[in-house]
Amino acid sequence: MSVHDMDGASPIQAYLAGDIGEVELLAQVDRVLADGSVIDRVALLNDWKTKSGRIRASGIRDQLNARVQAVAWPEPDDDDTIRGRSARAGALKAGDVLAHRFVIQEKIGFGGMGSVFKARDLRREEAQDRQPYVAVKTLNVDLLRREDSLKILQREARKAQSLSHPNIVRVYDFDRDGQIIFLTMELLEGLSVEAMIRANGLIGTTPQEALPILEQVASALEFAHAERIVHSDLKPANVFVLPPPHG
Repeated sequence: MSVHDMDGASPIQAYLAGDIGEVELLAQVDRVLADGSVIDRVALLNDWKTKSGRIRASGIRDQLNARVQAVAWPEPDDDDTIRGRSARAGALKAGDVLAHRFVIQEKIGFGGMGSVFKARDLRREEAQDRQPYVAVKTLNVDLLRREDSLKILQREARKAQSLSHPNIVRVYDFDRDGQIIFLTMELLEGLSVEAMIRANGLIGTTPQEALPILEQVASALEFAHAERIVHSDLKPANVFVLPPPHG
């Protein structure tokens, strides 16, 4: 589930655009982490994850990473890694290719059904799509042992594909590569509410910041319920707030 139309600004983007210097970059990052709104943290953490590698000064980049990494997406345990056949046997890792099409970039999440990876879609890349990345969701080991594992994922895919709503993640298709059964869907480049709660710590947030998020979540649930579909795993980790597009 995704929440859109947030209007934050990130000091990392301002630094890369040449609007502020190194000292001001670190000062603004400290202010956002200490006193910034939820929306400001979303923009900052998303830019840290996707753009900090463009900062050429390694010293500044290291200081920035030290400040921000404590509230970044958590790294899953190795036991949660989906095992099966990809381009090479063993755990899916960066560089593995699924179905001769999806190049795994990194693991970005995990849950009850399985793990989620960021992947580069070679077909989209060939078509010169400006956004060639997708999310790949794989079934966990316990589900893979079930004879009806393919039906489980197919059923989830069909239900999700029937939902067209701005606050519901788009599901594209399901497929398999050897023992790996996976779902492809829209890649959400944002921050989960769980990560926001962790970032806020005991500070909390204001009703003015929380209400737009809750309204969009409620809108998505209302739409799904009208289609006779119930979200059986709604939790902060499954709600993402998306940063505004940079102009």
